Amino acid sequence: MALPSTFFPNSSFTSSLNFGKHNKPGGPLSFHRISYNNHNNFRCLATQQTLSLPPYSPRNSASYQPTLWSYDFIQSLNNGFTDEKYGAKVRNLLEDMRRMIVNENTESLAKLELIDDVQRLGLGHRFEKEIKDALHTYVSEEETRRRTKQSISLHEAALSFRLLRDYGYHASTEIFESFKDQNGNFKACLSNDVKGMLSLYEATFLGYQGEDILEEAKAVTTTHLRDMNQHRSNDHVLSQSISHALDLPVHRSTQRLQARWYI
Repeated sequence: MALPSTFFPNSSFTSSLNFGKHNKPGGPLSFHRISYNNHNNFRCLATQQTLSLPPYSPRNSASYQPTLWSYDFIQSLNNGFTDEKYGAKVRNLLEDMRRMIVNENTESLAKLELIDDVQRLGLGHRFEKEIKDALHTYVSEEETRRRTKQSISLHEAALSFRLLRDYGYHASTEIFESFKDQNGNFKACLSNDVKGMLSLYEATFLGYQGEDILEEAKAVTTTHLRDMNQHRSNDHVLSQSISHALDLPVHRSTQRLQARWYI
């Protein structure tokens, strides 16, 4: 290995510093000749170091027995649900669900709740096309609702906002402005709407940076839901739903674990 002359104070160094190769660990390390312009030579020998390695010990075998779950054994197990009749039943149920999602006679809120149930059960990937078509129809009908000034509940507004943003649609936060009073605060009467508060709380986790109304809604709904959970302990199902939402919102949960809890 050659060291440039800039490593030394005198730039008149012309030759290099070489490290001798050693055949085994712990062998000698020698510094070979360094030549100056005046041809003065010297040799520097490093002290020999012996590297002691621990004696090799073979790994003890655990003497594991071969597994009983061989391929032939697994294939020999009797599973009655692999019959064709069960496969046909599953296909029929899937078709029924597809027809329910794309049914034009279904009310908007009922269809949104159906899509939400399908997602929470972890089955959204089976009806992805139908869900996108249903949401596209909902968006196209939204302009009609605005012109006719149709009022919707807080539950429907928050649920549609969350589903549309979850599927990549543009959903404006202006939909929540109608739920504020003249002072710019959320109306006090909304504290009695448990389902609406839950839906609004879940929707706040799909907000973008700078959407202050969602940050305000998150603070308000968190306070009211905690208060509801303390004063409505008689309703076990409602109390469990509120506690689960506060601990782990839908947008931050793992789909498989969320489906297991929702079932």
